[in-house]
Amino acid sequence: MDIAPTFVFRGLHNPVHSVALSEGAETNSGTVYTGDSEGTITAFDLGTRREVEKWEAMHYNSVISLWVNSGQMCSQGRDGRVKTWDIQTGHVLSELNTGTSNFCKTSFAASSSLGDRPLAACTTISAREVKVWDLRDSKVICELGQFEDKLGMCMSLNILSPSSSDTHVCVGYENGGIYFWDLKMNKVAFELDTKLKEPVISTAFDHRYTEGIMGGAGTEVVKFKVTWKKGEVEETKEATLPKQGINELGVRRDKKIVVGAGWDHRIRLWQWKDLKPLGALKYHNEGVSSVVLSKVDNMMISGGQDAKLAIWNIY
Repeated sequence: MDIAPTFVFRGLHNPVHSVALSEGAETNSGTVYTGDSEGTITAFDLGTRREVEKWEAMHYNSVISLWVNSGQMCSQGRDGRVKTWDIQTGHVLSELNTGTSNFCKTSFAASSSLGDRPLAACTTISAREVKVWDLRDSKVICELGQFEDKLGMCMSLNILSPSSSDTHVCVGYENGGIYFWDLKMNKVAFELDTKLKEPVISTAFDHRYTEGIMGGAGTEVVKFKVTWKKGEVEETKEATLPKQGINELGVRRDKKIVVGAGWDHRIRLWQWKDLKPLGALKYHNEGVSSVVLSKVDNMMISGGQDAKLAIWNIY
């Protein structure tokens, strides 16, 4: 696919491991944040396309997950710490010591059926259990232990609230399956054992959480449908990658396109309805670590191991 980035940000010198987007009300307004391999977080203004802030050594290792909400940011490092801090002042407001140093990205939520409090779902030091933390007081509110030996390590996490009375965590495991953990009942409610023979590294959902997609270390991406009232999940479509490995998936809000950050330096695009391949974007010289889709227009931002951060306009 012969599409080039509309803009490439300058000033990054280390591999990009995570990207977060805080959008304004108008097109091309807001801020994009990156976390790199050295624990540094950099902010770029989408309007001026310039670097506006840099926080060095926020973590002692790479920053693998970022989340922005209401003037605050949460960052997860491979040093086993999740920090919440004030974006304007740069002051750390709270810190969790999760003990984990694997590559599973923490999932964050501003609120849930458990109340109007921000949550973080993290793996533990063994990487086989999950804890959900209340970010206001840095306390664990529930835990999911290793209930089956065959699962292996937790590799992906998504906090989902399909309704005001219902919150689940979707956990992707090393064995290629995903499990939906009901936080109110504190147990696994249902599961999807797929054909994936490799670890699930990323799962993504439409904005209503009725459909999702999963991919990882193998050559398959699998789409599935969730029926929350019945407590059921079923596989609906499958696509095959020409080369193995997806770091991150994203579903555009209009449910027309799904994108994947590939190990092969490509950004893969599929039609959301049937997973028909739409092409591969070629720009990065090394693996693409993260892709973020705009909620207001067709903009996409990609970050890679080549220390490049690019803006794309995807029809």
